[in-house]
Amino acid sequence: MCYEILKFFPGRLVSLFCLKDFYEKYKDDIDKTHVRVEIITEKQLKGLSAMKSPNAAIAIVQIPDKKDIKDIEPSPGKAVLFLDRIQDPGNMGTIIRTCDWFGIKDVIVSPGTVDIYNPKVVQASMGSVMRIQVYEGDFQHVRNTLKNTFSFYATLLEGSNVFEERFDFPMVLVVGNESKGVSGVIADNVDKHITIPGKNTGSDSLNVAVATGITLSCIMKEQSKSLG
Repeated sequence: MCYEILKFFPGRLVSLFCLKDFYEKYKDDIDKTHVRVEIITEKQLKGLSAMKSPNAAIAIVQIPDKKDIKDIEPSPGKAVLFLDRIQDPGNMGTIIRTCDWFGIKDVIVSPGTVDIYNPKVVQASMGSVMRIQVYEGDFQHVRNTLKNTFSFYATLLEGSNVFEERFDFPMVLVVGNESKGVSGVIADNVDKHITIPGKNTGSDSLNVAVATGITLSCIMKEQSKSLG
């Protein structure tokens, strides 16, 4: 992740603390940044890191400026993700990484959602958090701002089969809290409910990050059709 920042986002790098081997391996890229660099020992690295087994470097990186919901522009095939009170950092990081994989560039987080820049979220995203534009806002504000140009979908236990859904783009997909799902207020104010059908084996639900990945794969399939 530190190398990725060096290579693709050098303007956001503030400081770098790394082992000698890391510095020597990436010296050319590091020197181009002109930022503060300190060569540290493995003991110092362990003292700085929140991880039990840190790798070879720690970077201090500037958090991007926040943007307003109104800056989200509609375009053919566009999909935006709205996260309703996602609380587990591992789930959040995995969702961000999955969005990056499927080309979802705009993610909106509701109040009560884990901090997108929580160290565990950043780690789980494997660098994808640097490539996603994050917005903050409650659903009602998002709905009022985007309703004239975007369709709204929510993932629920009951709804249209996601594998058969023909999505109306541009769209906003709402996924909900790990234990409570999408809130009732939000569910009542979207255009359509969708669900991932299972085999009724007794499991009551899917992990939210897994469900998001499955749904985004279906959305990408429909994007290809809508864009020809």
